[in-house]
Amino acid sequence: MRVPGQLYLTYLLALCLGLLCMIFVAYWNATWRGGFAWDGSAKQFNWHPVLMVAGLTVLYGSAAVLYRLPLTWGGSKLPWKLLHAGLTLLSFLLAVLGLFAVFNFHNKGNTPNLYSLHSWIGISTVALFTGQWLLGLASFLLPCTPLELRRRAKPLHVWLGSAIFILGIAASISGINEKLIFSLKGLNGTAQYSALPQEAQFANMLGVLIVAFGLAVLRILSNQAWQRPEGENSEVTQVRESDTQSSRYTHTHNTKHTHCDCCLHSRCCRTEESKRARETPPPLPHTSLSAFHLHADSLGFFRFKRKTSLCLYLFHSGCVLFVEI
Repeated sequence: MRVPGQLYLTYLLALCLGLLCMIFVAYWNATWRGGFAWDGSAKQFNWHPVLMVAGLTVLYGSAAVLYRLPLTWGGSKLPWKLLHAGLTLLSFLLAVLGLFAVFNFHNKGNTPNLYSLHSWIGISTVALFTGQWLLGLASFLLPCTPLELRRRAKPLHVWLGSAIFILGIAASISGINEKLIFSLKGLNGTAQYSALPQEAQFANMLGVLIVAFGLAVLRILSNQAWQRPEGENSEVTQVRESDTQSSRYTHTHNTKHTHCDCCLHSRCCRTEESKRARETPPPLPHTSLSAFHLHADSLGFFRFKRKTSLCLYLFHSGCVLFVEI
């Protein structure tokens, strides 16, 4: 299968944008927000945007487009499943650590939790992410999962993954805007947000980069021509082959057992047909004398098991002979 060059260019663009997002969010908090610490102060809060952008946006988006790489199209799919699960699990752990950083900071400062729209979107995204990861684990990694369940869970898994990615971008953008509004109030020597100081410009650029990264990832995910081909190891292909074999077996079974639906032996129908054919007498001649002689000559080739059948045959033949004479 020929892969268009646009796929490589779009993926390279997504990688560059994701790296720039990581650099911008770290530089913003290190330069204008005082750096990082884990002591319950404002420096601990600075870990929150860094971890959420890294986990819920950049790393999650990279894991989502993993199956679109032509490198993953050949051979067994299991190693790439494990890598996809590992990347999403790392993304989830970073997001949880980012939530712990902000909750711990709020609790020590007696600040209410989960009162803003940004916090509602963020906590909903993490909750959906938890269910998504567990669904993927149960549906695609456990060997005891039926193939039919995998086939049915795949569209939901793909759609829910894209929805979580979009919600993560919305949470990141709203969080950046909320942080700038709370920080740039014109107090303690800081300029107001409306004046658009250098920090505001830099943070706004970070939001633009996050949106651009999201568009690049969604471009890769939405193009049907860039999907992984369904090979021999695909769950959908295995389910289709299983259904085909089942239908062939059912057709063969019904063909063999046309006259006996309740039989348990594969040769019982043919045995019964042969038995009935041996017990049934040949057709009786009743048209002409020549037909009677021909049938009488061939009488020696038939062996009748029942004497009554032979008597009836001779009686009928005598009647025909009498009529002909």
